Amino acid sequence: MTLRITGRHLDITPALREYVQTRFQRLNRYDLKVGSLQVVLGVEKLRHTAEVVGTVNGKPLQAKTSTREMYASIDELIDRVDA
Repeated sequence: MTLRITGRHLDITPALREYVQTRFQRLNRYDLKVGSLQVVLGVEKLRHTAEVVGTVNGKPLQAKTSTREMYASIDELIDRVDA
């Protein structure tokens, strides 16, 4: 699985990058054919958004969520993708 992490109006810190990578490792336990995933993190006023676009088992995957904290947004995003 290849992750491409980008930020909108946000600098991606090494700690944030590592957190996203460790959380997305959770998908490996399902033995899915995960292609490349693009994770876009952004900040708009007080809303922290996290979005993922990519392919899993040859099918398109897209999910988006937003909360007041970036780490909570990432956790919610992983839960949506996991479901």
